[in-house]
Amino acid sequence: MFRVSRAKRANAEKRETGALLEYVSAGTAMLADGDSVGARDHFTNSPNWEGQVNVKDRAGAFKFIHELLSREDLVRSTTFLASNSSAQPHFGKMGTVVMAECSIGAVPLSARQDGGNAAASSELVEELRHEAAVIAAEEWLHLVQARTGQPLAGILAREADVAAHFDGLGIELSTDFLTRYPERAAWGAESQPGRADEITDFGQSHELRFAPGPRAGGVTA
Repeated sequence: MFRVSRAKRANAEKRETGALLEYVSAGTAMLADGDSVGARDHFTNSPNWEGQVNVKDRAGAFKFIHELLSREDLVRSTTFLASNSSAQPHFGKMGTVVMAECSIGAVPLSARQDGGNAAASSELVEELRHEAAVIAAEEWLHLVQARTGQPLAGILAREADVAAHFDGLGIELSTDFLTRYPERAAWGAESQPGRADEITDFGQSHELRFAPGPRAGGVTA
């Protein structure tokens, strides 16, 4: 009886893992196709996986963006989203994904092309949408890493592994994203030598980006 129960549990876990991989792959495919709004919505309005994955907003993690007119504004906004999003695996379950949210003026990030009643560059709004979708996908990919116990792209350093996976799918990676962690910056400088100086210069001018500190209740952002 014990052997049968163990086999049934192993089969159930295999099905659950397969469903997780299929779900995450569908979202990253949207991202690779340039559908940032669709990808973000996919990852933040996910099915409950029969209690296996809990997706929720982090209490108080909402940023009201009054201005999005410069790279500095964009970096501050993406830093907020990344620092307040997390993935937490749970024993016996897949885990919890926590998402930070933001709006530009009175307009939710996904609602309109312009900045609503706030000062915003439409180009930077699109870049922020892309970064928000990448951050959402990143958290789900960390659950995949934890669930399978295997790297996504053959790299043991988890943050660099996510970057390499995104790169392999053809998903555009900003310098801000690449310099969020030292291991990721090192991977970016080595794998994309044409951007090595850009990555180094950005990292030096945004020194805190290399040491974001631990996140409460989460694995990483």
